[in-house]
Amino acid sequence: MLQFLVRSALFLTVWRWLKPRLRGMLIALIAVGLAALVSSELRAFGAETDRPHLIDAAFYGKWLIWLAAALGYYFLVERRVTGKQDTPKTTSGAMRDSASQSDRLDEFADGRTPVRSKAEQIIERAKKENAVASTRAETKQKRTP
Repeated sequence: MLQFLVRSALFLTVWRWLKPRLRGMLIALIAVGLAALVSSELRAFGAETDRPHLIDAAFYGKWLIWLAAALGYYFLVERRVTGKQDTPKTTSGAMRDSASQSDRLDEFADGRTPVRSKAEQIIERAKKENAVASTRAETKQKRTP
């Protein structure tokens, strides 16, 4: 029973990792396989016809396609799946203008209080309590002769 649960959890974890990457992996593997097939055919043709430059071109072309497939997979699949971006997204000027315009058109902006964190609320409450305590102490001193 326990072995079945562990195996099912493992398969589920692998499937969750593999599912968003599956199409990209298949395309990359097909590109690598086609590159290897075309390269071997081109090398055989170059050897048959005594054209050594075709052999060199097949070798470099194969590795170039493999490199392009790996980089394409990384940039088109992995970065999208993991959600990592090298540069932060910036808003365009038109979007910033429309945002500032909507702020200007907000009729209730003056009546709204800004959102404060819990720490800010505690600090404000402590300041008020200290102020009340200090005024009580001052009035107490005034009353005593």
